[in-house]
Amino acid sequence: MRAAPRRSLDEVLGIVVTALAVVAAIAAVPAAATVWAETADVLLTGAELLVGISYASVALVIPVGVEVRFAAATTALLWAAGTFLPGAATAHQAGLAWLFVAAAGGWHGPWALAGIGALGVALGSGVLPAPASAVVFGGIAAWSSFQRSPGVRRRMAAASAAASALVALALGGAWAAQARIGGIDPRAALVAYAAVLIACAGLIVGGALSERRRIARLRESAASAGDATGLRGLEGVLRATLRDDRLQLIVPSEHDAIVTDALDGRESRGRATTEIADRAGAPIARILHRPGSLDEPVLARAVADAVRLANDHDRLQAQLEAQRREVARTRADLLEAAQVGRLAVASEVDREVLAPLRRGFRLIDRVQPEPRPAVDGEVPADPLAIAVEEVRLAERDLLGVIDAARARDLGDGRLAAELRALARTGVPAIDVAAEADATADPATETALYFIASEAVSNAMKHARAARIGIRLSRVEETVRLEVVDDGRGGADPAGMPSIRRRVEALAGRLEIESPPGEGTRVTAEVPRRRSASTAR
Repeated sequence: MRAAPRRSLDEVLGIVVTALAVVAAIAAVPAAATVWAETADVLLTGAELLVGISYASVALVIPVGVEVRFAAATTALLWAAGTFLPGAATAHQAGLAWLFVAAAGGWHGPWALAGIGALGVALGSGVLPAPASAVVFGGIAAWSSFQRSPGVRRRMAAASAAASALVALALGGAWAAQARIGGIDPRAALVAYAAVLIACAGLIVGGALSERRRIARLRESAASAGDATGLRGLEGVLRATLRDDRLQLIVPSEHDAIVTDALDGRESRGRATTEIADRAGAPIARILHRPGSLDEPVLARAVADAVRLANDHDRLQAQLEAQRREVARTRADLLEAAQVGRLAVASEVDREVLAPLRRGFRLIDRVQPEPRPAVDGEVPADPLAIAVEEVRLAERDLLGVIDAARARDLGDGRLAAELRALARTGVPAIDVAAEADATADPATETALYFIASEAVSNAMKHARAARIGIRLSRVEETVRLEVVDDGRGGADPAGMPSIRRRVEALAGRLEIESPPGEGTRVTAEVPRRRSASTAR
């Protein structure tokens, strides 16, 4: 309930302050008139100097557009000429018109250049009265405000439209005030006009600085996109950046087939072409784009740099892929050489070791000794029988190694049959369960066979397993191999280096679970088809 009186008090205070300000302004008019009479010439001279300095500064510091710099310098010179030559008092308007048009993107073509030249002569010579000059600058403001082409400096165009509108209002307002009121001190009108021109110079500089920041952001966006996506992905980024849905980035691989058609067909109508070369001068790509979208040198350089970065990205990716293929070929050659070596060793072992062992077993079977009599109800161990059993275990190990070495021509499901053959050679019971669709390419099935062989061998030698299970299944686009035993467990999960290397070579995943006293589970999951980086 207390807030309402406060608001009323605030309103009263506002009215009182406003009234006091009006009274003070009215009271200051005579004093201001006195000060003006004494300082008018000084203010006018200072204003004229500031106008010249402002446009000279624009020519020196503006960050974009060579044409804009020349137009600003011309305006400064024509203003200085009008200060000393009464007949050239309106010459600076020609420079202003050129400056505002250039800032908004410029008029291109012979007829456009002829038109701006004639307009400049009319403005600069004083042929046009003030109302007509105001209309001209109003037209430039309207034209600048409708410049929406991606190549036109949008921020500069907005600044040009605002500056042109200010000049039009200043010229039209001065003419209307003189016609209706009369008796206006020309020096006051000139000081006010000079202030408008200084403000216009500030608008142009502000628009240029804003435009430079915009182009810097576009350059960063294009450069980062080129570095990340390559030439194929850069086209979409450039379309979004330049707001040109029909932009085409034609790379050398398409150059002969597409560029000629594009330039001769309907796609080239109303389109401009920009060639991009690498730092050595070799062509990288050709861009078909909307005319004017790459006229700004800073933006054009940014796009060229982005294309070069994208080209470097593609080149490095191609080199990396070639190196990957070379490594894969070398790896495959080494594996093939190792397989040949294993086959040679297997044949040698079969011929030089297993054959004599078999002959020895036959001789031992013929001369089996009589069973030894029991002592205290127990039959003593026969050392010869123990030795024979150990040798038979060694024979089975050798047979497993030879079978593993000879495992080839796998693929398309033949792995399951090889695993069942492997199970028949084991001393403990080995169960094999294989799903019908658990198939892979030959190299993958061969690697899985070696993994299963080593896991079974480890279970037989180290885990003292009584039972081993092998399960082969398919999980989407991978094949999963599980080897489970009921041994003593306690295996090091970081162990089994050869199994781990084979799984890593196939870009697969290996998991080893071996809690003490609970057996061991080895799970290998690998892609059904080798990727480009692992294929030969």
